[in-house]
Amino acid sequence: MKQSVKVILWVAAFILILGGAYFGYQKLKENYNQNSSSTQTSSSVKKNTAANFIVYDADGNEVKLSSKFGKPIVLNFWATWCSPCKSELPGFDKVYAELGDQVEFMMVNVDGPGTEADVKAFLTENGYTFPVYYDNDYSGVYAYNVSGIPISFFINANGNIMATQYGAITESTLRTNINDILN
Repeated sequence: MKQSVKVILWVAAFILILGGAYFGYQKLKENYNQNSSSTQTSSSVKKNTAANFIVYDADGNEVKLSSKFGKPIVLNFWATWCSPCKSELPGFDKVYAELGDQVEFMMVNVDGPGTEADVKAFLTENGYTFPVYYDNDYSGVYAYNVSGIPISFFINANGNIMATQYGAITESTLRTNINDILN
């Protein structure tokens, strides 16, 4: 009889632990989904002021992100060795050709210092015309806590981040996010 009581107590304890874990998981999942949807979707209205940083243009001149405020900005971090980055570049180039006078495109390359010639060759080889900036000291990477590429930020004319896209972006999603920051 003592043995059966012990088994029943262990089973009850196990069920309580499983139940607690299940409900805890559901609560964490709910919080995660709320946080994710507010920062990853184009419908995000959460306004975060865009962090300023310095990059370098093709001629080696310093360019501050804040110098682009006043016009909507598409800020993209990418590298030539990144396959998902390379897959989205044709869409960026096409949209830049159409909307480059209405929207600032800051295509920030993070290949690293001393790779500018290789990056320029890559751009020429592929016929890309969008403006490329070099984050040689990773100030942009640090300012935006970039831990993976590609990543794109959509910033309105007032300098507020309106949406963030983690991973490669389709041309359709790019256009949707741009329309959101143009209005």
